[in-house]
Amino acid sequence: MPSKKSQPKKAEVKSEPKITDIIHEMRDGVMMDVFMSGEKEIKAEKAKEE
Repeated sequence: MPSKKSQPKKAEVKSEPKITDIIHEMRDGVMMDVFMSGEKEIKAEKAKEE
């Protein structure tokens, strides 16, 4: 059963050669950067209040 599921995905990957994978990786990286910078800003603001 899993082989049938993987075949259509392979066709999709061939039609869009790894560009989507790169975009997903970049998005994940950007989201992590935004999240981390957001955390730092929140901590900085809390430190200022104290």
